Amino acid sequence: MKPVYRIVGAGMLALMISAGCMGPESREVAGDDDPASRSRMANPAVKKCLEQGFVAEPVMENGVIVDHRCVDPDTGRSCGVWEYYRNTCVLPDRDKIE
Repeated sequence: MKPVYRIVGAGMLALMISAGCMGPESREVAGDDDPASRSRMANPAVKKCLEQGFVAEPVMENGVIVDHRCVDPDTGRSCGVWEYYRNTCVLPDRDKIE
């Protein structure tokens, strides 16, 4: 084997070994303990639902979250979060409920 290939091969091996030895604390994103949430962006429809004082309930299929429902905790009335976001399904204004 030529000396150049030995140097490159040894360098790649050292890089792979050092990357494998990194603990989880070295790979964490500051301020976030849930690895799953780091790979996803916030859903603007769920965000609007929560900001308006409603509850976003997950819709599950085969153990996987496929959508959310925006639920009024006082009345139980609900809309799909995207329908609520687009104002095609209206829930009562939480500020005006007495």
